[in-house]
Amino acid sequence: MKNYKILVVDDDPSLRHALSRLLKSHDFVVVEADDGKAAFEILINRNDVDLVLTDLHMPELDGVDLAKLIRGFPGKENLPMGLLSGVSIGDQPAIVNRLFNFTLCKPVDAQILIGKIQDFLVAEHVQP
Repeated sequence: MKNYKILVVDDDPSLRHALSRLLKSHDFVVVEADDGKAAFEILINRNDVDLVLTDLHMPELDGVDLAKLIRGFPGKENLPMGLLSGVSIGDQPAIVNRLFNFTLCKPVDAQILIGKIQDFLVAEHVQP
């Protein structure tokens, strides 16, 4: 079975590391970025990231703006993305639903998160 690579993007180091530990315990390979700008740099220089998990509110480039850049970048338009947020998405639900494959509120239920990730990675790699 493939070792799927997940890019975890969060400006809070403790949350980023906790997510990384959770994902690694389920045999995912994890790459970390502390904001959207760093995450986008990683993505444009790598072709091995299978899914992005990003926080909503971050300095430099927030999760929504990161998703817009990814969706507009050739070859990355269909990259599965999950949005994790500790706050309400406010007046942005339509754009969030269009940009992200799933959204979860922090604190994240580990079983639900792993299930969502597995659903999207399997769907992404089973298509003919």
